[in-house]
This record gives sequence, C-alpha cells and structure tokens, in this order.
Amino acid sequence: MKKAFCIFVFILGLGIISHCQERFYNLYDGWCINKVFVEDGVEGYFTCGCIGHPETPAALPQFNIIEPDGLLSDSFYYTNDTTDGFTSLRSRSYYKCEDTLYISMSEVFYSKSYIIDPILFKYNIASYEADTIINYNYCSGVQGMNYLIDTTLGGFVLVSDYEYATYNSFPMIIFTDETGDTLSTQKYEFLPVDPLRHRVYPYQLLPLPDGGYLLSCQDEFGSTPSGAKTIGACFLRLDSEGNELWRQYTATEDTLCYHPFAFLLEGTDEYLISWSDPYLADFENSPYNPDPNVNRSLWLANMDDSGNISNKRKVESDIEGFPNGHILLNDYYQDEEGNMYLVGELIYYEQMGFLFKINPSGEALWYQQYECFPENDADLVYTKLYGLTPTPDGGFVMGGEYFSNAGNLFPAGTQQGLVIKVDSCGCLEEGCNVDCGMGVNIQTISSEQLDIYPNPASEIINLPLPVSSEIDILRIYDITGKLLTTETEIDTDSGTINIECLKPGIYTINLWASGKLFTGKFIKE
Repeated sequence: MKKAFCIFVFILGLGIISHCQERFYNLYDGWCINKVFVEDGVEGYFTCGCIGHPETPAALPQFNIIEPDGLLSDSFYYTNDTTDGFTSLRSRSYYKCEDTLYISMSEVFYSKSYIIDPILFKYNIASYEADTIINYNYCSGVQGMNYLIDTTLGGFVLVSDYEYATYNSFPMIIFTDETGDTLSTQKYEFLPVDPLRHRVYPYQLLPLPDGGYLLSCQDEFGSTPSGAKTIGACFLRLDSEGNELWRQYTATEDTLCYHPFAFLLEGTDEYLISWSDPYLADFENSPYNPDPNVNRSLWLANMDDSGNISNKRKVESDIEGFPNGHILLNDYYQDEEGNMYLVGELIYYEQMGFLFKINPSGEALWYQQYECFPENDADLVYTKLYGLTPTPDGGFVMGGEYFSNAGNLFPAGTQQGLVIKVDSCGCLEEGCNVDCGMGVNIQTISSEQLDIYPNPASEIINLPLPVSSEIDILRIYDITGKLLTTETEIDTDSGTINIECLKPGIYTINLWASGKLFTGKFIKE
C-alpha cells in the first residue's frame, strides 16, 4: 500500500457548512471515482475509484475519505509487486461491510502478454491492507469480473464474461460462499458464434423477491461492410441457481439498442426496462462527435414476468425538452416508494453527467444535467457520472470523472475524480427545481475569477476571497502548463502567498476554497 500525495495541496481544515441538505462539488486527484459510500451515524463519505499506475498503463484501486462538505481528509491506493495493475470500472463492482471492502475486478499482467484475470479483492480499510485476493481464472475461460452483488445467503454473486471462442465472449455468473470460494457457475450462450465477433456484455443483475435474478445484457453480433453491428438489449430471467427461464430482446434484429437496465415496479410482478439508442460517431469530422443527423433517445417500456414487452416509449414523450444525444446509463437507485433515479452521461460533442427521476408508474419526472467549467476552452472536455448513492438528508451523492485537455483553467490538462452532492431535487443550488417539478434543468459548475493584486508582483500576491472562505487546495502552473514543484506559503488569515521563489514569468493559479474553484493569472517580475 502506498499513500498518494499531491504537489501544492494544503488541507487547512474548513469548517463544516450547516445546511438542511448539503450541496457541494469537488475534484480529487486520480482518474475517477466510481462509487461513494455513506454510513449511518458517520459524517463524511468514503469513495472508491482508481488512479494511474506510476509505471504501467493500468489502474490502481484508490480510496478517499472526504468531509461532509467535500474536503479531502485522506487518500490512499493499493499496489503490489506481482501485479501490473487492476481494472474496475463499474459502480456496482463494490460492496462495503464495516471496515471491509469487496471489489470485483481484474488483475492485469502486461509482462505476461496482457493477461487479464478476474478476481475478488478483499480490502481492510482500517489497516490499509489487502486481506485476500481470490483469482477465478480457473473458471474455464473467464475473462473479466465486472459486477458484484451481496446476497442474503452470506456469499456473493459475481457477474463476468467468458471466452466462448475466438473473438466471442458471453456472460457468466459465479456463486460463492462468504469467503469467496466458488460454489457453482452458470454460463449463457448466444448463437451463432461469429468468426468476426459475437460478444455479449453483462450490464446489470437485478435480484428478485423469489430469489431469482434478471440479467441485463448488451448483445453485439457481427459486422457489415460499413462497420455497423447488430446490437441488442437483452434480458435473461434466471432462477435462484442461475438457470435461464427465458430471454427477451427489446427490439427487432435490425434495431440498435444499448445499455439495458431494469427495475421492479412497486407492488407488481412487472418490470420497467430502459435502454438507449447507440452512439453513432460523425467520423467525417471527428470520431469523438456524434452524428448530428441521427436522433438518439432513451427508451422506457413495461415487461411482465414472462418477458412480454408493452408501452414502449421515448423519454422525450414524458419530459418536454429532454436533450438529444447518446444516453449512457451507469447506475441507479430505487427508493422505498418505488421511485427510480438513474445517473449517467449524455454524449453530444461534449459529455455531461445527468440524474433523472422516474415515478413508480414508469413516468419520467425530472432531468438534471451537470456540466463542469464550461468556460474552459479546451478541445476535449467531459463530465461523467458513474455512481449514485442516497444520503441521510434525502439528497444524493454522485461519483464520476472530469477530464480536460489543455485549456484556460487547466493549462496542462487534467483528469480527476469528481464528487457532486445534490439535494432531493437534484440541485446544486437551492431552488433550481422548485418542488421537484417536472422538467429539464441544465446546471453548470463554473469557476470564479481571482482578483489578484498587486499584479505584476515581485514578492507577495493577495488573493481576495469572500468573507468566511478558507483555502483548501492551491495549485500554480507556469506558462507552459507545468505544475510547479516549488512550495509557496499560504497565509490563511490575510490570503497572501509568497512568490519570491518563482522565476519571472506568467503564472496561473487554481485555488479551491469553501467548495468552489477560483482561478486567475499573475505576472512575477
């Protein structure tokens, strides 16, 4: 285990801001935050994500402890001498029980011809040590572990995929006891096996009241001369032992359907299912941009427990002004009243995170979209949201990622973990959605300009901040975008910084204070 430390980071102990429902956002060093945990009676949050390995292209599991107002309290990551890195990209790859964290993920061995082994990783948070790493590569061709759920039986149900034949992979489930030892496995075949490619990706495993499951999959088969594939959203109904009872697709074979999710409708034996139209790139101009001539939608439908689908509709029909773009669903939460909340990202030239609510009848109510720092004039920017967790105050906390190449705010570019805490209406600012009413709301997270003086300066600069603001993190970049390694002194009472050690030139300051990003430039004489 190694601790992660940041250059020009000064944690100065902000006071806790008292609100009925806390709201904040913050960026954290690392690649992303996949999941945020909240515990009753414990103030603050525990986050799970990943950070880049210092010597390989792979990732390492990273954990943060943050205060109720979003300030970083501690950060640590895990690595060892035998593994080149790990992968874990799903919010539902994590299960936390007191001081023990279970993660379903994969070990990566670049030194062994890029071998990826599925594992169950048991981590002791209190001691910062890995208790157990269980490798499931003996399960006949299993490739990667991407989903984990806890069961009431004292064990785990792990969802993975396995290599059926060359360029073909299908889903499988591994049932384990409480120690992680394998009890049984189930594999699910999809025909035909295509010499070009047939891959079925498991997306979600929904536990059902009768002890069975509903497995949601994305079925990608073959290719055409234009490069398009047949892609279907498929649901498999399983019994308690994982035996398949039936399977159902959401559309005909010539329709592209992505990212299926399912919810159990309150008080019924029916499901609300959702899926999205595919991301179709505008390759003539840029592979990162969607084709503006293609309409993309998020779909909802009802499905009974025999697989019959009815009331198929677009979300646009429920919410006026629902944005056009590729919808990627990443996580969900269903409350005790049967309301459903979905979190994910909208891809349309830039990527923006969203949270929206569906009532127990399956009607979409409101949609909140979040875009970080639109004033940053970088060529490639995105705000992604991966995980959703309800909070005791009735709101939600979401984990994700902010990425930008070189721009105004981040001269060297950046990729950082993101946490956004909102109220019960999905608002970062109080009153953005009065009475949680129906509709679409676009929320931007913007920086505030620092009025640095004197400017130019030779010895001391002053950073005037709003009354009661306290500095959390400060970073200084030179004109080339390099993050400097020279420490500066921060006077938290007067807001002054000693810059005598800097060479003459133009510098950029990024400063986090009281949950906001302040930025400015100054000239050192």
